[in-house]
Amino acid sequence: MTQFFDKNQNAIVGKVRRLKYSEFYADSEYIAITHPSVSTVETLHVVDELVKIFSDDYPEKEKLKSLISTIASARLLFVELRNVIEKYKKLGGNIDKQTNFLSQLKNLKNLIKDNARKSTQNDEEINKEIEDQIPDEKNKNKIGDLIIRGVEKKIPNFIYFDQTDFNDNKKKSEIIKKFYTYFINYVSYIRETLEDMFNDNAYRLKLNSLQSKLLKTKYVDITDYFSLITSKIISDNRGYSHEILLEKLAENEMVYKSIADNSNVYYKNFIKIFQNSKKVDQKCIESLTKLIFKLNQDSFINLNKEVFRLKLSIKLVFKPIYDKGIELYVTEFDSFKPTASKNRNELKEKFARLFTVISTETEYSHILSLLRDSVIDEKNANGTYKVLSDIYGQRIKNLSLIKTDVSDSGKSIIKKQVQNTEKSDGKGFSDDIINVKYCFNKYFFKSLKYEYLNDINGFPIFFQLLFYVHTYDHKLIYDNEDKHETDIQNLKISFSRVYNDDNNAQFKDLVEILKVMINIESFNFRLNCITSIISKLDNKEEFKVTTEVLKTFLAGKIKESEICLRLAQSFNIHLMTDIADGLLKLCTCNSNFKSANEYSKTLNRNFDIESELTSSFSIPYYLSAKLADDKKYNNKSSNYNEKNNQIVMSILFKVFNCSSDSDKKMFLENKNEINKEFVKLFESVNRLIKFYDNDNAINKDLRNKSVKYILNGFSRIHEESLTHRNESARIIIDNFINYKLEHITSIVASNSDGESKREMFDTFDTVMQRRANDTLHEWTKNTSQLGDKVYFLYCYHQYKEEKFDQWYKNLNKDSSFDKIKSERQSVKDEFKLNSDAFDLIKIKKLQHNQVGALALIYHYLKNSSENQENLFIKIGTGQAKRDHENYQKYYRYFGFKSMYCSLKSSTKDFCDNDVIYSDLETYLHLLRNEGYNTLINGVSIHLPDVSNAVLIMDEFDSLILDSDELCQYIYYFPVNVQNHNTRFDTKEDMEQLFEKKFIKKCKTKFPGIFDKWWNEQKEKDGNENRKTFQNSLGKEINYPKPFLNRLKNEKEASFVHFYLDALTFYSKFKQVFGFSGSIAEDNMPKFEKLFSGKSSVFYKIPPFFGTDKLTENRTLGNIPQVIKNRDDFLEAIGKEIRQRYQEQPILIFADSFKKENEEKSDYDYIHAKLLEAKNTFLKDCTMISIKSEEDINKNIHKIGKLGSITLATRIIARGADIKVDKNVEKGLHLLFTYYPEKENIYIQMLGRTARQDEKGSYSEIVQKEKIFVKVQEVTVNSKNKKIHDATEYFYRNFPSSSTNTTLALKWTLFSALMQTLSNSEIDKINDLEKFIKEEFL
Repeated sequence: MTQFFDKNQNAIVGKVRRLKYSEFYADSEYIAITHPSVSTVETLHVVDELVKIFSDDYPEKEKLKSLISTIASARLLFVELRNVIEKYKKLGGNIDKQTNFLSQLKNLKNLIKDNARKSTQNDEEINKEIEDQIPDEKNKNKIGDLIIRGVEKKIPNFIYFDQTDFNDNKKKSEIIKKFYTYFINYVSYIRETLEDMFNDNAYRLKLNSLQSKLLKTKYVDITDYFSLITSKIISDNRGYSHEILLEKLAENEMVYKSIADNSNVYYKNFIKIFQNSKKVDQKCIESLTKLIFKLNQDSFINLNKEVFRLKLSIKLVFKPIYDKGIELYVTEFDSFKPTASKNRNELKEKFARLFTVISTETEYSHILSLLRDSVIDEKNANGTYKVLSDIYGQRIKNLSLIKTDVSDSGKSIIKKQVQNTEKSDGKGFSDDIINVKYCFNKYFFKSLKYEYLNDINGFPIFFQLLFYVHTYDHKLIYDNEDKHETDIQNLKISFSRVYNDDNNAQFKDLVEILKVMINIESFNFRLNCITSIISKLDNKEEFKVTTEVLKTFLAGKIKESEICLRLAQSFNIHLMTDIADGLLKLCTCNSNFKSANEYSKTLNRNFDIESELTSSFSIPYYLSAKLADDKKYNNKSSNYNEKNNQIVMSILFKVFNCSSDSDKKMFLENKNEINKEFVKLFESVNRLIKFYDNDNAINKDLRNKSVKYILNGFSRIHEESLTHRNESARIIIDNFINYKLEHITSIVASNSDGESKREMFDTFDTVMQRRANDTLHEWTKNTSQLGDKVYFLYCYHQYKEEKFDQWYKNLNKDSSFDKIKSERQSVKDEFKLNSDAFDLIKIKKLQHNQVGALALIYHYLKNSSENQENLFIKIGTGQAKRDHENYQKYYRYFGFKSMYCSLKSSTKDFCDNDVIYSDLETYLHLLRNEGYNTLINGVSIHLPDVSNAVLIMDEFDSLILDSDELCQYIYYFPVNVQNHNTRFDTKEDMEQLFEKKFIKKCKTKFPGIFDKWWNEQKEKDGNENRKTFQNSLGKEINYPKPFLNRLKNEKEASFVHFYLDALTFYSKFKQVFGFSGSIAEDNMPKFEKLFSGKSSVFYKIPPFFGTDKLTENRTLGNIPQVIKNRDDFLEAIGKEIRQRYQEQPILIFADSFKKENEEKSDYDYIHAKLLEAKNTFLKDCTMISIKSEEDINKNIHKIGKLGSITLATRIIARGADIKVDKNVEKGLHLLFTYYPEKENIYIQMLGRTARQDEKGSYSEIVQKEKIFVKVQEVTVNSKNKKIHDATEYFYRNFPSSSTNTTLALKWTLFSALMQTLSNSEIDKINDLEKFIKEEFL
């Protein structure tokens, strides 16, 4: 109320001031003339009432004090207001006509009275008001508000008013009890009062706050409150709000104290809830579990006994209690709180009594097996081990039930690892710690109390044996209390007699192999086995402990399959090498291993148990055995085929044969996921088999080749991880079948002498085989070419030379075909003559279009003195780095030196090589780096002379059209500042830094140049906002910070020291050959002036599969939509994806550049929508994000697979060869969500689909119209050329011995000064090189 009153007080004061200073003075003369007599009766009456409310004799004055602390000030305010109104009246003003003011005043008066009434309303009255509101269902908000007021405002101060008996605590308690009955029954109505009723977190916080305040009230009996909550929880009309109350109740310290003081009452309430556990939400049970451990010890034990006696659900009741107790114990164990030790001891005592009850009292002995089989799991096992260790000491601690290493332990033969305890659980195996469940054995607990076992040599090993002798199959009942102690005593005697340091390792092996055999055979069987081993050791017999125990258990013929599975789980499958008929047993116990073994025989390869049955064989054996139990995949499946299964299993066993301890660790930690991967590979191999599911002899041959190369490729020992091998195997299999079988049929039928068939098989051999030095990555990459190679052969035989000739003539209307015709034979002859060179790069044939392109190149290179024209060809191309990797051997064959230019190269390398591969940006960046090194360290730079060189440009149109995006990069040069207080605020400071004499010469030679540059720097100074732009490939480039900012803060000068102009660079070559798949013919004439009047020719080479289907293969899937509203835009994109994702992989082009006025880029908005869809209809799809070259390399093999949704920037538009699975009939679908500025980029983006005569489609859903930047005539800018040439002149003639830092600064400044000149200014300069020579060289 105070806040509201203050707010309105300000409003009133504001109005008064406006009356004083605005109406009173400004308009007083006018008012006095027109209103000689006015009425203010109503307003003054309201003001008088307000003055009375705040007077000393007001009856409710004391009640107002709880709301407004400054009553006297409020009264003075309204007295002053009355005076102002009187003055206003004398001047002719009628305050009653200020209706808004009067209305506010009335509202204020009513609000004060109403809140005064409410402030004095007690909880008894609130109870009554709630009771009145209950019948009306529409008053939820009102009831919720009353409950909140009752808790937050009234309790405990205003429970009821009775001046004669103010301390009637009994009556207060009754009122409070009635109130929290309403609180519990109508708690959900509180949500209606919240500002955002759908904010669940705010609602939970509100309920917790209200309940906490309620429980802090002096007159509340928490036991009564808890009883009410209990009744509500087990009733049919409980709700989510009651679950929240119970959950928060379990976190309340006052409740803990109440439970400790009234344990007997609470435990009965707990039982009441547990008896209704089937209809109580499990969350409620979990909330109660923490409270149960606040009971005193007697009540805690009584509660558990009652749970057992009533046979309440172990899963729903006892397990949650046990889990919470273990969780609390572990938390206190790791806590540094002062009370941690006390709390831990209390928990330990409760658990100790609980374990004593269930292990000694016959009525509850059955709980031991329930604990073992239904309660102990991987989550609580570690905590259980801690509790047992603290209760029973070293006898439990010595069991070492902790995670063990996969490597050999000391001298022990057996590998310590994890064990599955029961095959039937279907969960595989878990860590050793889970074996703690077997402590819950009546006789093991009994043995923990045998005092005579404390004094024994080899105490740790003996108690491990004692534990594992009790881990018998509990279905084989052992019940002989009298004999048990005698048996254990005899075991102690024989162990003590034999054990020593020399046989310690053998006893460890005995423990480890017994661990593998956990829960197998009876107590007596296990005891006799241990006794037998001890006897052999006593007799000094030569034998392997592990083999002997394994033989003993296998001889029992109980759970043989389980034993083999256990050996695999523990990476001990190799122990079967010592067992007679071990291979037969492995086959008998695992039908899938038997299948793999049978297939080996068909390949004349018998499984060598000595060399092949290693511990690494454990993973595939285990996984295949689990698969053999799965009806979807085993011989009970309707799709099962033994021959096919043999192939599948042979491959699976090779791929999943682990090679390192890290493989084992990864497998053990992610066994369920690895099992899924195993199934995926199973399905991949089946796809391969199904692909060749035909009696055709060629199909069988190809299938057998595929299987052979996979088996051979994974047969030798490799360093690759299990994950890498599995992923690669699936990719390789997909590559092996990513072509059309009808193409094979066509190739074979293309000639009758069998030559084409041999070519085809040679192609398969070349691509499929893993060569001796191939890494897995290289082999996988090599196999990805199979589809293209098959298609290449198909087209070669399908489309004859005559077809190409016709296609070419249709595309090119001039006489250029004569050039092809005259040179074509020379190309063929040279190809044949140098077949060995082409073999090195795996080229067996040239397509007719390749021969045609080479013929044109021959013509223009053959007589270079005559043919000075530049040659531009429209044809599909490759990538520089990739092509150089492929062609190095080819160049070497002819004695040519070649190199790929990287940032690690040097300009000297250019002079030493005949062929240089490079992308332009790297080449120019290398020049800049060496130029910087020249200036700083005086190292000479070797600028290549390209005047007699031929420039071969891939994607030449982009290199030319996008040359304006080629940035000039700044470098940072240290400056020597004599006076560190220099602020560089004046030209004088700069002249001092760069030598006044030099700057004077610049000013003389180039008038105004320095002033112009200085003014530009001053204008930029202080602007810290760094701008960015996005180039044609979607890469964002940052502009540098202003020059003066860097100079002042870092004492570094930032300059473009090596000015490079791409167009000038191109024009310097003797001849230019350009290739592109995206150039438009009408743009060619615009390049003419670039090459200094040298003429250029342009030809279009048709694809080797022809032009007939090019247009029809790529279809537009929608009428292009321009949608301005972003939500509608995103909705349309989602709809398009939903329509296509089940039939086609989708590649979405999105703009990643964030405009200044936007929170996120289109790319980010679409990415967020895709993530939402991933939770719904796209849940089974693979989401791929492409923003960099690295992303492309990592994901290129996934983009064309059905189920892939790829979101990419336009970086993927250039050169990315996306292989679409041949089973995708409609091909890859492109979704344009924007248009790039330049048409050539759009063409490149469009070129990602319908490649290699495949089907493809695209759709366009954008926010702006398709308007491409018009291609202007491309010419060399005279200014850029002069600066570029001047820069080259400087670096070519730089004195290599110079390390003058002043020279470096002078040059970099001069370079910057030149860039400020206009074209007309620089055109007037004729002796630029002379000036450079005089001043710098």
